[in-house]
This record gives sequence, C-alpha cells and structure tokens, in this order.
Amino acid sequence: MIEKGTRKWKERRKARLVQLAPGFCARGFKAAAEKLVSQCMEGNAWHADHIRPVYKGGGLCQLENLRTLCVPCHQVTHRRATADLSSYQQCTTELQMD
Repeated sequence: MIEKGTRKWKERRKARLVQLAPGFCARGFKAAAEKLVSQCMEGNAWHADHIRPVYKGGGLCQLENLRTLCVPCHQVTHRRATADLSSYQQCTTELQMD
C-alpha cells in the first residue's frame, strides 16, 4: 500500500492505478481516478450493481442479482440503464395514450 503523505505518494498511486485498473484512466473518468488516488477506499474503487435493473424487477438485494463493478464500469452501465428506462417509460406512456 502506498501511504498518503509518503514521498511522491500521488504519482506512485497514479502509476499503480494505471497498471492495475486502466479503465479508471480512460477518457471521461479523470474525476473518478483522482478521487481514488486521493481517497483510497472501497467505495471509490468498486460499486455494487444490480444485474437485473430495479425497474425490471431486480430491486431485491439478493446476492444472485448483485455484482461488483469498478466505478467507471458502473457509471457506463448506469447511463445505459437510465437511457433504457427512459425509452421504456416513453413506450409505456405511448401505449397508454392509444
């Protein structure tokens, strides 16, 4: 572990992050990478994710419906699910109007 406050700790943590989790250093995830470097803890590295989205009946927090994703992957998955939910709601609204 690279302790905060030791010699060149930020640079060393960034280098280790690039080596172990290049997804954090991908375009668009700079803020997530900076947060993990400065505050190295689980919640800044990993998130629990529902495999079956809550709006599709996956709201129970049973282990069978949960997976662990790195923060960047969870952000991408969440954006896709949000877009899917928006489309789903729009279709439902249109069907109710007919």
